[in-house]
Amino acid sequence: MPLSAGNMRADLRRWVNHDEPRHTLGDARNLEIEALNASITDLGNVAVTSVNVNTSGVFDSLQGFVTDLPDFVDVRVSITSEQGHEAHVYLWCPLDWNQRFLGIGGGGNRTLPQWLASEAMTSPTLRDGIRNGYAVACTDGANRDERFAAWGLNIDTGEIDVDLADNWHVRSTHEMAVVGKRLVERIYGSPPQYAYMMGASGGGRQTLVQAREHPEDFDGYWADCPAINWTRLHMAQMWPPLVMKELSNPVPLAKMEAFRHAAINAHDAQNGLVDGTIARSDFPSWDARLLVGSSTVAGPITERDAEVMNRIWEGPRTLQGDWLWYGPPIDSECAGGGPLSLGLANTASINGVLTPIPFLIATDWIGSWILRDPSWDWTTLTFEQYEELFARSVREFAAYDASDPDYSEFVALGRKLIISHGTADEMIPAQGTVNFYDAIRENLGGGVTDEHFRLYLCPGDVHATLYGDGPGLSLAAGMQALVAWVEGGDAPDILSAVRAHPRTDEVVMTRPIAPYPLSGNYIGGDPTAPESYSFT
Repeated sequence: MPLSAGNMRADLRRWVNHDEPRHTLGDARNLEIEALNASITDLGNVAVTSVNVNTSGVFDSLQGFVTDLPDFVDVRVSITSEQGHEAHVYLWCPLDWNQRFLGIGGGGNRTLPQWLASEAMTSPTLRDGIRNGYAVACTDGANRDERFAAWGLNIDTGEIDVDLADNWHVRSTHEMAVVGKRLVERIYGSPPQYAYMMGASGGGRQTLVQAREHPEDFDGYWADCPAINWTRLHMAQMWPPLVMKELSNPVPLAKMEAFRHAAINAHDAQNGLVDGTIARSDFPSWDARLLVGSSTVAGPITERDAEVMNRIWEGPRTLQGDWLWYGPPIDSECAGGGPLSLGLANTASINGVLTPIPFLIATDWIGSWILRDPSWDWTTLTFEQYEELFARSVREFAAYDASDPDYSEFVALGRKLIISHGTADEMIPAQGTVNFYDAIRENLGGGVTDEHFRLYLCPGDVHATLYGDGPGLSLAAGMQALVAWVEGGDAPDILSAVRAHPRTDEVVMTRPIAPYPLSGNYIGGDPTAPESYSFT
């Protein structure tokens, strides 16, 4: 049943038909560690370290108690690389199984997902998997470093830990899939009939790389707001604070929000419906100078404010003005004004002085990964140095960029992939995802691409949640579409996207969205109904 305003939030993470046939555990002896290890002896340095049947309904995670769990088998596995990095795999197998396997991605530059998530977040958790009847697995990629994003630098050698980075890039995800499915077959007495992978943000990157490098591991893939174009993305994330610093003009949140709302108002009605979103797939521009002189609670908007805003929106440039990468969309809450305070143009008062605050992954990327200097001070960065570091990032870390459009093996195996991205994503500009998808179409051809890929641009949606001005694909909606495509051949077309209230997670907006490059033009009637739009 389609979601509508006022539906309960539980719909956002439940995607299965609970009346479908289920499969229960096989011989109980299959849960013995010795039996499980016997089934994976050919896979190298892999070992099951613990097996527990959890019937308490609760799991004590690193983030707190995970509750409302069905009975499941909790399996822990260690996988050790040739250089000694030990990855930990978590495999949860519900006692009531629907004969499907789900691999889930992490976030940021880690492969391990969150243990807890609100109903309106798109990233899946282990809890989501077993509550939907799936055997589900994830991996930490051997990365338990307390450094947030600087873990790639080996402090002892002063060089990048390539083995650990290779784990993060794709190796640990592939190993998780192979080992996980093998153990599932041993535990239940039969292999999964279908296997899926889903991830958002860094997990979306993880999903897309896995789909290209090892498409045989899963039948269907879904990547939401993927952190691809890695070497350009994190350099671009440093651009907003650098512009504010170099122009000596940090722009406060109130002024940033004034620019954003003015830009939305300028384009809102262009699809025939005024609803506070920009419903276009071509990412229109807007000149911030049109707001100069306007009043805000932070004071009047100045020429310098507008110059900063325009340069941030335009994205990174060389000293000669040549384009390097995309800036944040004009309707994005890039100054951290959203419910989760995410943004790339954040500022804060430090000792009474308004100061730009860069995104930590971006500072760690430059300091620890590119410069190999964990003590690097971002405030020493200049436009000239930025241009040089951008080139180094692209050149030295090309293997991790996650932008290769060659999915020929994926197509040969008949796999399916959904990509989704909010057009107002404040952390990862959706323009980069469109650029990637267009490259796939150019590489494979439009007809082949349409048989195996879908891209959904969600107007006004933000990063990895449904808390933006516009609607996005819920975890339930995306998984339902993917499963129907893989198992029934029902290729996704018009899908129902929703916006959730940031405090209650209840649905407050519903809109139909079509696959890219189509956009919906409102022609009258119920704005939640597909027939009220002309998709062109």
